[in-house]
Amino acid sequence: IGDIILTTPLIRRLRNKFPQAQIDFFIKPAYRTILAGNPYLTAIHTEPEKLKPKYDVIIDLQNNFRSLQLRKGRAKRVFYYQKQNWKKFLLVHFKLHLLHDHLPVSERYVESVAPLGLLDDDLGCDYFIAEKDRQFAEKAFSTKRKTLALCFGAKHFTKQYPPTRYAEVLNRLFAETDVQVLLLGGKEDAALAKEISDNVTDKTHLLDFSGKCSLGETASLLARANAVRKASGNRSLLSRQAS
Repeated sequence: IGDIILTTPLIRRLRNKFPQAQIDFFIKPAYRTILAGNPYLTAIHTEPEKLKPKYDVIIDLQNNFRSLQLRKGRAKRVFYYQKQNWKKFLLVHFKLHLLHDHLPVSERYVESVAPLGLLDDDLGCDYFIAEKDRQFAEKAFSTKRKTLALCFGAKHFTKQYPPTRYAEVLNRLFAETDVQVLLLGGKEDAALAKEISDNVTDKTHLLDFSGKCSLGETASLLARANAVRKASGNRSLLSRQAS
């Protein structure tokens, strides 16, 4: 999710640079809704057969075997993103940090097409929230309490903060402040949410939305929150949200 949202600055800058261009985005069906409301795209495709046989330019941000097969012979000019997975591997497994001066991923996506001369607009990432998702969030914000959205999940164990520690922090937070907390995550995070909840003494103002929201509904909750803690893909949603 996060990697897709991080492509949105590039999409927007492409549209600003080439306002009349056809800009198509190829994505797996499961993630189509992430970009469904993006006004800078001409079309979103989930099947290779729907792509045009020829494009003037192809930008390959995956740069893997599958994307190579998709782009092969479709354009004379191809830009592709150079991943730094080997640096991440060394950091996670050997604590060898070679990423000190690296740009954010969203900026490296833009850097990969530097010859196109895209202008920096300093607007961050986009996520366009549908009205139905805004209405869903209204139910969680019927209280006048300040709201903290807690995005506690992580894909990798090395990035996962212990649930019992989260509970300790929440117990202290509820004891000292008048705040409500939203637990946000996917279905895969539901067990962690339950462990956090089970260790919270007063659950009156703890709302568990993990595994119960669509991406759009989650984005709407994040947009309404007074503060947000942590997150991977969800953190990318926070960069810039629009109606």
